[in-house]
Amino acid sequence: MFLCVTLLILAGFIKTGSVAESLKVIVPEDTVVAHVDEDVVLPCSLQKNISAEDMVVSWLKKEMTVHLYEHRADMKDKQAESYRGRTALFKEELKNGNVSLKLSAVQLSDEGFYTCLVVSSSGPQSATLYLKVTYVFAVWKIALICTSLLSAALIVFVAFVNRKKIQRMLTGVKYSVVASKLIFSDKKDELDLREHSKTEEGYRRLIPVIPRYTKARLAGCNFSKELIITLRNALVPDNSLEELEISDNNLQCSRLWILLDGLKKLRTLKITHCKLNKESCDTLQSVLQSENRLKILDLSNNDLQDAGVEELCKGLKSSHCKLETLRLAVCSLQEKSCDLLRSVLQQENSLKELDLSNNDPKDAGVEKLCEGLKSENCKLEQLRLAQCKLGGESGEPCTILASVLNTTLKELDLSYNDLKESGVEKLCEGLKSQHCKLETLRLARCKLGGEREVLSSILASVLQLEHTSLKELDLSYNDLQDSGVEKLCDGLKSPHCKLESLRLVHCKLSGENGGSCTKLASVLQSGHTSLKLLDLSYNDLQDSGVKELCKELETSHCKLETLRLSMCNLGEASCVSLASLVNSDQNYLKELDLSNNDLEDSGVKELCEGLKSSHCKLETLR
Repeated sequence: MFLCVTLLILAGFIKTGSVAESLKVIVPEDTVVAHVDEDVVLPCSLQKNISAEDMVVSWLKKEMTVHLYEHRADMKDKQAESYRGRTALFKEELKNGNVSLKLSAVQLSDEGFYTCLVVSSSGPQSATLYLKVTYVFAVWKIALICTSLLSAALIVFVAFVNRKKIQRMLTGVKYSVVASKLIFSDKKDELDLREHSKTEEGYRRLIPVIPRYTKARLAGCNFSKELIITLRNALVPDNSLEELEISDNNLQCSRLWILLDGLKKLRTLKITHCKLNKESCDTLQSVLQSENRLKILDLSNNDLQDAGVEELCKGLKSSHCKLETLRLAVCSLQEKSCDLLRSVLQQENSLKELDLSNNDPKDAGVEKLCEGLKSENCKLEQLRLAQCKLGGESGEPCTILASVLNTTLKELDLSYNDLKESGVEKLCEGLKSQHCKLETLRLARCKLGGEREVLSSILASVLQLEHTSLKELDLSYNDLQDSGVEKLCDGLKSPHCKLESLRLVHCKLSGENGGSCTKLASVLQSGHTSLKLLDLSYNDLQDSGVKELCKELETSHCKLETLRLSMCNLGEASCVSLASLVNSDQNYLKELDLSNNDLEDSGVKELCEGLKSSHCKLETLR
C-alpha cells in the first residue's frame, strides 16, 4: 500500500491512501483556482462521512503547517506565520467528515500543492491538491500573454520542484508509518529516539509518540528550539512518561524554561552535558517549588558552579520538593556548594542519594557537608565524593567522615582520592562503631599499598566485627599485592563477615604458586563466606592461579555467583579448569568474564563442553 501511495504522488494525481479500509481522504482531481485578495475553499472529505472531530487534521504546504486541528481545537501556535488569521475549518461539518479548509485573502505566494493529512486510531492518511492563484489584469490581452508565459515557466519549475517535494512527502510518510508502529506497539516501557531517526524531520514526527511510553531517551539529538517547543507540547498533557533523558543537548538560556510545565510530571530527569548554568537552575528551582513528582535529578557534567547550586537549593527547601536522588558530578562546585547543601540536609527533606564526584569541595567543604549529615532531619543513605581532591598526610577528611558513619549513611564512595593508609585507618574508626550502618565502601585508586599489610589488617579487623554491616568493598587500583590480600582474607574468613562483593581490579596480584588465588580459595571453601561477587580483573593470575581458585569453587560451601577474570593472562588450561567448575553440581556461578585473555579456539571449545552440562547455571559469559 505504501508503494501505491508513492506511485500516485509521483504521477501528480490527487488520490487517497488507505492505511485502513475505514478511512479514506478525498480531494478533487481538478486544480483549485483562486484570485488574489479573494477567499477560497480547499475541498477535502472523508469517505463514508466518517466523523473527524476526534482526529488530527493537518493541512501542509511543503514543510509549512498551514493549519493544525488536534484534541478538538485549532493549534494556532504551530501554524506558519504567513497563514495566521487566514485559515479555518468548518467545525460544524467535521462530524460529517468534511475537513475542507477556508483560506482568506489569497496571495500569489499561496499557490502550490496542499496536503490534507488526517490521523486516526488506524493510522495516518493524506491526499494532495493544487491551488492556482491568478491576478485579474485590466487589459485582458496582456493577462493572456502573461498567463501563457507563466504557464510555460510553471511547467519547468514544477518539474524541478516536484522531485524534492516528492522526496519530502515520502520522508514524511515514512516517519508517519514509524510513528504508527510505535503507537500500536505492545512494548511501551522505553523509547530511544535515535534508534528510529537521526534527522530533525524524523524527530518532529516521532516526538508526539513519547508520552505513550514510561521512559524516553533523547540523548544526543541536537534539538533545535522548534523541536524543544514540540517536545513541550507533547509533555504538557496527561501522559504515561515517568523518566526522561535529554542529555547531550543544548538546553542553556531559555530552552530549558520552554520545557518547564512538562518537567513537573516526571519522576526521573537526566539532563547531563546540556550546557546548563545558573539561569538553568532558576528554571529547575521553579519545578521543585511547584507541585511536582520529581524523585531523581541528574545534572552532572554541567558548569553550574556554586551560584547554580544556590538557586537549586531554594527549590530543594520547598515543601513541594520530594527529590530523593541528586547527582552533581563534574559541575565546578567548591566549598560554598557544600555549605548550601548542608542547610538543605538540616531541614526537613527527602534526599537519600547525593553525588558530588569530580568537584573541588576541599576539606572545609566536606566538614560543612558532614554537619548536615549529622542532622536528625538528614535521611541521606548514599554519598559519592570520588575524585574530589581529598586526602593528604593529615587525613582530616577521613576523620570528619568517620564521625558521620553512625548516621543513616549506607554507601560511601571515596575513590580516586589521595587518602593513603593513614586516612583509611581513621575512616575505619568510624566503621567500628556499633551504630555504623555502612554497607558499601569504595576506595578504588586511593594510593593504598605503601603499608599494605597494615592497611589490610585494619580492614580485616572491621570485617571480623559482629556488628559490621559492610557488604561491598572496592579496593581496585591499589598496590595491595599478594601479601595485602593474605591479611585481608583473615577478615573474610570470620563468621561475622557479611561481605558479598569484593573488587580487587589491578591490585598487582599474582598466580605464581597459587599466589592470592590460594588465599581467596581458602576463603571460598570456608563455611562462613557470604561472597557472591569477586572481581580479580587486570591481575597476572595466569592458569595456575585460576586452577587453585576453581578447586574451591566446586565445594558446596561456595556461593559465588559472579567471577570476573578479564585481562588475567589466561590460556587454554584456565578454560579446562572453568569447564570442570561449571559442570559441577556444587557451583552457583551465573556470570563469568574472561574477556581480553588468550584462550584460543581450543580453550573456548573446552569451555563450551562445560556449558552443555545440565548442572551449568551460567547466564552471562563474556
